[in-house]
Amino acid sequence: MPVAVADPERRQRVAGADEVAAWVADFARMMAAGSVPMVLTSTYGYLLHPNAAYAELLGRSEAELVGLPLTAVLHADDAGSAGESIRRLLSGEWPEWRQQRRYVRPDGGVRVVLLSTRVVRADDGAPLGFFSQLQDVTARHEAELRLAESEEMLRLAMDNAPIGMTLTTQDGRWLRINRALCRLVGRTEEEMRGLTFRDITHPDDVDNDIEQLRRLISGETVSCQFDKRYLKPDGSCVWGRLSGAVARQKDGEIAYVVVQVEDVTEERLAAHELAAQEVRFRLLADGADDVVSARIRTVPERRVEYISRGVSAITGWTPSDFYADPGLLARVVHPDDAAALHAMFADPTQLRGGQRTLRFIRDDGTVMWVQIRGEPIHDADGNVVGAEILTWDVTARHQAEKALAASGRRFRALVEHAADAVVIQDAGGVIRYVSPAVSGFLGDSPENLVGSACALRLADDQRAVLGDAIDEAGRVPDSVVRTEVRVWHADGSDRWLAIAVTNRLDDPDIAGMILNVHDATDRRTAQQAIAYQAAHDPLTGLPNRASLQRQLEEALADDADAVDVMFVDLTGLKPVNDTFGHAKGDAVLRTVAERLSSVVGDSGTVARFGGDEFAVVTAGLRLDAFTELADRIVAAVDRPITAPDGGQVHLGASVGLALGDKTSTAEHLLANADLAMGVVKRRSGRGVQLFDTTLADQASVRLGLERDLRIADLDRDLRVHYQPVVDLRTGAVVSAEALLRWEHPERGLVPPGVFIPIAEETGLIEQFGIWVLRQACRQQVAWAEHDLSIGVNLSPWQLYDPRLACRVAEVLAETGARADRLVLEVTESALIDDRVATPALGALKDLGLRLALDDFGTGYSSLTSLRRYPFDLLKVDRSFVGEITDRPQDLAIVRNLVTLAHDLGMAVVAEGVETGEQLQVLRDVDADSAQGYHLGRPAPPAALSGVLRALPHPKALGSRPGRASP
Repeated sequence: MPVAVADPERRQRVAGADEVAAWVADFARMMAAGSVPMVLTSTYGYLLHPNAAYAELLGRSEAELVGLPLTAVLHADDAGSAGESIRRLLSGEWPEWRQQRRYVRPDGGVRVVLLSTRVVRADDGAPLGFFSQLQDVTARHEAELRLAESEEMLRLAMDNAPIGMTLTTQDGRWLRINRALCRLVGRTEEEMRGLTFRDITHPDDVDNDIEQLRRLISGETVSCQFDKRYLKPDGSCVWGRLSGAVARQKDGEIAYVVVQVEDVTEERLAAHELAAQEVRFRLLADGADDVVSARIRTVPERRVEYISRGVSAITGWTPSDFYADPGLLARVVHPDDAAALHAMFADPTQLRGGQRTLRFIRDDGTVMWVQIRGEPIHDADGNVVGAEILTWDVTARHQAEKALAASGRRFRALVEHAADAVVIQDAGGVIRYVSPAVSGFLGDSPENLVGSACALRLADDQRAVLGDAIDEAGRVPDSVVRTEVRVWHADGSDRWLAIAVTNRLDDPDIAGMILNVHDATDRRTAQQAIAYQAAHDPLTGLPNRASLQRQLEEALADDADAVDVMFVDLTGLKPVNDTFGHAKGDAVLRTVAERLSSVVGDSGTVARFGGDEFAVVTAGLRLDAFTELADRIVAAVDRPITAPDGGQVHLGASVGLALGDKTSTAEHLLANADLAMGVVKRRSGRGVQLFDTTLADQASVRLGLERDLRIADLDRDLRVHYQPVVDLRTGAVVSAEALLRWEHPERGLVPPGVFIPIAEETGLIEQFGIWVLRQACRQQVAWAEHDLSIGVNLSPWQLYDPRLACRVAEVLAETGARADRLVLEVTESALIDDRVATPALGALKDLGLRLALDDFGTGYSSLTSLRRYPFDLLKVDRSFVGEITDRPQDLAIVRNLVTLAHDLGMAVVAEGVETGEQLQVLRDVDADSAQGYHLGRPAPPAALSGVLRALPHPKALGSRPGRASP
């Protein structure tokens, strides 16, 4: 139908309406039959044809709506974005526009609709207008608003609730948690989201928690209330009182569980303390003979419910007497005090807040004075039904008070003969009384102190301490403030006094401050001694580990860049302790401590970390001065130490250095110094090493090797290779040295110089050593036809094993090897203590085997070793052989060593022969045999067996007369 616009001005606003008449007519027929609100709109945003449902929705007639701009019926807040939506539709950017919009009715009412709009186009694609369908969602929108409002009210209510509140699912997951609960359990809401109630509940309370939740969900109970403990992140507990209920939907299904949590920690603690106090009270009451505790009921009749056994001491009657005879209590009270007792039982509230003094008559007729204090007992309705009372004997005090009232001399006698002193000063601070005991504290007579402004000769820094205590006590009547001050005695010594200041300014008989003074010097001295012992090593008197760590942390806090640490580990102390006992070891440690303290002096602090470890902390030293100090420490330890028995002990020092920087912590510096020290210890046992980051990497690798070595299978991962020893006169192989090899499953063959030190430090070397000895003896039997000697290295740790000779004898018997064809090789470092080495080597020699001194020339007591020990062979170290053709000095040393060994009846084996020239020189100096890469590398037994089969039998070659064969 054509658009009817009567008003010319409105017709002008819908210009172009005639052009769209055709499509308007088409859509009008469809829209007229529909009950859904629909409208045709021009491309300029004017209403062309609304249907009846659309007009009804907006509360207008169809005629009123035709020609109105769309903005005239839209809510003002929605009208602004309509233009942009039309532009996007016309451009084709949106094929359809679906959006929620608000329409305003003439009566001011607002309808919320879901609008679906699309463009209607001509055949050539030109836009003719818009076709819109509307769905009234006002009711749903209002419901959503109410829901959002209720959600917000719930959130505000929960977040501002003073007690904890949660909404949880049936399986215990949080739906909502308020701030009060987060504060109670010490966690943020975000942290709580990642947890369940089980995670924050004490383990002992989880089962009850789950049971209560089950009963709620199953419908056994409609609500529950119980107490439980929550775990805070720091491990502490808080008590919560939970009140829970289930919220259900209309269909009866559970929506969530509502829980309120009230913090009852203080209540629980108070109840626990009350119960504990009740137990303590009973124990005290039943254990005290001079105090009577009783519970007396007055309603409905007067009777004793409980009375402690102390009543026997006070009255002579037992508790059973009072239980059996209800009238006994009335007869015990003196007749003159009966009225007071009756009044007290008639109204037990008279006891509250005060005390009563009565007379009791004992079973023997004597009279005594007692004091009664009590509290009324109430029933469930708050009615007073009895009293809890305490009664104690004050007869002596009563008599003393009577005597004191008659004369003050008794009190003065007690005070003036007491060990503690009493000083009274008035409100102006002037001394009015001083007891004689002050003379013992200060050396002054009381008469010289009365009238002065201070009765104590206080040290300068203590005046404010006592003054503050007096001022504090002066603020509250009858208050007592305790303090301790240091004073000077007349003889010049200082003493500590413990003073209790009591405010009796309001007491007309005193009108001053009372100072009760006790000599605390001995206690203070003992405390200082305990503090010193806690911070110092009892053996050396040096600061201990904890003390040094505190000093290090303080120094780092002042200036981390200037603080450096060295770690000192002693080498050779264990054999001293093992052989001669810890008393000698302790004496050696004291000597080392004195040397370290002397060397370090004022440059730093020396501490003993325990065992044979020391640490030194310095501040402000240059690097060269720091390392020079470490060198002097090594030199000081290296000097022989004369033991109490006159013998000499030789130690070494491994020193690790760590330099501080801005990132340093005490643990970081100590760990770095320890790591550097370990490098020195593994390398040689003597020297200095500065920490750098590569050491940490090496330590990591070494730690991995140590772990793998501990789990290595002896028969699968370990190998024994043999290096031939050749007779220099005949060229024949006369012996072989057994050498341990480790076949790592991932690294392959690990060099002995890497894993042997690890085995020695971990103690595995003893197990490995016996295994190598067993393999070597078996190989000796296998090579029996060649009459070959087998050399096996002994670790220093093995030499200090008192069962070494027994173990070797067992292996020889087990394998059937010949003792005279077994050579045990010992390095000079194993001979550090001859009182261990001499009997050990002698016991081995008694087995009939031979001994070789290995690596000769590298130790500090080489010539002594030759003369003192029963060696058959002397093995010259490779360090001399390697330069024998180039250095005349080395040639002279080797020639003299060969001569000396021959004179002592020992054969000489030269190690490390690498060239033919070296071999010829060794023949020239008359060495007996040699080994080295030039003569043969270490190889598996099979490889050496092939070489041996190609050689003549050793016996056919002969040997030098009078000299042991290798």
